[in-house]
Amino acid sequence: QSAIKGRVRNGAGQTVALLLNGAEIATQTVAPDETFRFANLAAGVYRVALTGANVASGELKVNGADEATTELIAPAEGKPIQHYVLFGPVDTPRTRAHLLLAQDYLLAFKPAFGFSAAEARAAGSVTIIGGAEDVSAETEAEIRAAGATTQRISGAVGELAAALAARITAGRAFG
Repeated sequence: QSAIKGRVRNGAGQTVALLLNGAEIATQTVAPDETFRFANLAAGVYRVALTGANVASGELKVNGADEATTELIAPAEGKPIQHYVLFGPVDTPRTRAHLLLAQDYLLAFKPAFGFSAAEARAAGSVTIIGGAEDVSAETEAEIRAAGATTQRISGAVGELAAALAARITAGRAFG
């Protein structure tokens, strides 16, 4: 039998629902360490949704003997955006390249994204795509000071592409 496990950032004590073909088939409370696990699952395509929030995983395909992993980000208190991806200035060639490299990541996790540090400060979690020459360390510090958890994904084209692909494969947008 398959299992689906994962983490809900900011989600300890909240309820997650397991969906099959859009129908809820099980629920459970997220553990204090922000994890959950649904076991003994038949082959199929599932989703995990955070009850009471507009937060759900992408499709999680299991074959009846494997395990799938996902990560959700619950809205942080007082933060209208749960996850924001911040790119550098819109008019630079590097930002345009980063957008192309991040396309599958954006489609997989469906975060809000853009080029505004002010919007990023309204998020609970922020992924910065690019180096300090794209989004300064000062801006990152301001976002953290506003109460957001941040991660930066940067490097040469191949490194950036590999880091984004690894997150998609692991089902974890953050970390």
